[in-house]
Amino acid sequence: RSAAALGVEHVWLGFVDSGLPQGDPLPPLPEGCFAAQPLEVTAAALAAQLTEFRPHVLVTYNERGGYPHPDHIMVHRATMAALARAAGPDVVGRWDVPKVYYDVSF
Repeated sequence: RSAAALGVEHVWLGFVDSGLPQGDPLPPLPEGCFAAQPLEVTAAALAAQLTEFRPHVLVTYNERGGYPHPDHIMVHRATMAALARAAGPDVVGRWDVPKVYYDVSF
Protein backbone atom coordinates (compact mmCIF):
# COMPACT_ATOMS: atom_id res chain seq x y z
CA ARG A 1 0.00 0.00 0.00
CA SER A 2 2.86 2.40 0.68
CA ALA A 3 4.07 2.06 -2.92
CA ALA A 4 0.59 2.92 -4.17
CA ALA A 5 0.41 5.91 -1.82
CA LEU A 6 3.69 7.20 -3.28
CA GLY A 7 2.64 6.47 -6.85
CA VAL A 8 5.40 3.88 -7.26
CA GLU A 9 4.92 1.21 -9.89
CA HIS A 10 6.60 -2.17 -9.47
CA VAL A 11 8.38 -3.18 -12.69
CA TRP A 12 9.48 -6.76 -13.42
CA LEU A 13 12.28 -7.14 -15.94
CA GLY A 14 11.15 -10.66 -16.83
CA PHE A 15 14.10 -12.74 -15.64
CA VAL A 16 13.74 -16.11 -13.89
CA ASP A 17 15.05 -16.57 -10.33
CA SER A 18 18.20 -18.65 -10.12
CA GLY A 19 17.40 -20.21 -6.78
CA LEU A 20 20.19 -20.73 -4.27
CA PRO A 21 22.40 -23.58 -5.48
CA GLN A 22 23.94 -25.63 -2.70
CA GLY A 23 26.48 -28.42 -2.63
CA ASP A 24 30.17 -29.05 -3.04
CA PRO A 25 30.81 -28.50 -5.82
CA LEU A 26 27.93 -26.15 -6.58
CA PRO A 27 25.53 -27.52 -9.19
CA PRO A 28 25.12 -25.64 -12.46
CA LEU A 29 22.62 -22.78 -12.52
CA PRO A 30 19.19 -23.52 -13.99
CA GLU A 31 19.02 -22.91 -17.73
CA GLY A 32 17.76 -19.43 -18.60
CA CYS A 33 17.97 -18.10 -15.04
CA PHE A 34 18.87 -14.49 -14.24
CA ALA A 35 22.42 -15.15 -13.02
CA ALA A 36 23.22 -17.02 -16.25
CA GLN A 37 22.04 -14.23 -18.57
CA PRO A 38 24.62 -12.28 -20.58
CA LEU A 39 25.57 -9.08 -18.77
CA GLU A 40 24.67 -7.05 -21.87
CA VAL A 41 21.08 -8.32 -21.68
CA THR A 42 20.55 -7.63 -17.98
CA ALA A 43 22.30 -4.24 -18.11
CA ALA A 44 20.26 -3.13 -21.14
CA ALA A 45 16.99 -3.99 -19.39
CA LEU A 46 17.96 -2.04 -16.28
CA ALA A 47 19.46 0.90 -18.22
CA ALA A 48 16.12 1.32 -20.00
CA GLN A 49 14.44 1.68 -16.61
CA LEU A 50 17.05 4.17 -15.41
CA THR A 51 16.57 6.44 -18.41
CA GLU A 52 12.78 6.19 -18.13
CA PHE A 53 12.37 6.73 -14.38
CA ARG A 54 15.48 8.89 -13.82
CA PRO A 55 16.12 8.01 -10.16
CA HIS A 56 18.24 10.28 -8.00
CA VAL A 57 19.32 7.42 -5.72
CA LEU A 58 20.00 3.78 -6.53
CA VAL A 59 20.65 1.04 -3.97
CA THR A 60 22.21 -2.25 -5.06
CA TYR A 61 24.09 -5.20 -3.63
CA ASN A 62 27.85 -5.04 -3.25
CA GLU A 63 30.03 -7.11 -5.57
CA ARG A 64 29.72 -10.17 -3.30
CA GLY A 65 25.93 -10.12 -3.53
CA GLY A 66 25.31 -10.24 0.18
CA TYR A 67 25.63 -13.84 1.31
CA PRO A 68 26.56 -14.47 -1.79
CA HIS A 69 23.56 -15.33 -3.97
CA PRO A 70 24.13 -15.71 -7.74
CA ASP A 71 21.22 -13.38 -8.56
CA HIS A 72 22.47 -10.75 -6.11
CA ILE A 73 25.92 -10.87 -7.71
CA MET A 74 24.33 -10.43 -11.14
CA VAL A 75 22.21 -7.54 -9.81
CA HIS A 76 25.41 -5.77 -8.76
CA ARG A 77 27.13 -6.43 -12.09
CA ALA A 78 24.07 -5.45 -14.13
CA THR A 79 23.50 -2.32 -12.05
CA MET A 80 27.04 -1.06 -12.45
CA ALA A 81 26.98 -1.74 -16.20
CA ALA A 82 23.51 -0.17 -16.53
CA LEU A 83 24.64 2.98 -14.74
CA ALA A 84 27.44 3.46 -17.27
CA ARG A 85 25.17 2.57 -20.18
CA ALA A 86 22.36 4.95 -19.13
CA ALA A 87 24.82 7.83 -18.75
CA GLY A 88 26.49 7.22 -22.12
CA PRO A 89 26.90 10.28 -24.38
CA ASP A 90 25.01 8.66 -27.27
CA VAL A 91 21.99 7.57 -25.20
CA VAL A 92 18.70 9.28 -25.98
CA GLY A 93 17.35 10.54 -22.65
CA ARG A 94 20.67 9.77 -20.96
CA TRP A 95 20.62 9.79 -17.17
CA ASP A 96 23.49 9.83 -14.71
CA VAL A 97 22.22 8.65 -11.31
CA PRO A 98 23.64 11.13 -8.77
CA LYS A 99 23.93 8.72 -5.81
CA VAL A 100 24.59 4.98 -5.70
CA TYR A 101 24.70 3.00 -2.46
CA TYR A 102 25.64 -0.61 -1.76
CA ASP A 103 23.55 -2.68 0.63
CA VAL A 104 25.91 -4.55 2.93
CA SER A 105 23.42 -5.71 5.56
CA PHE A 106 23.99 -9.45 5.04
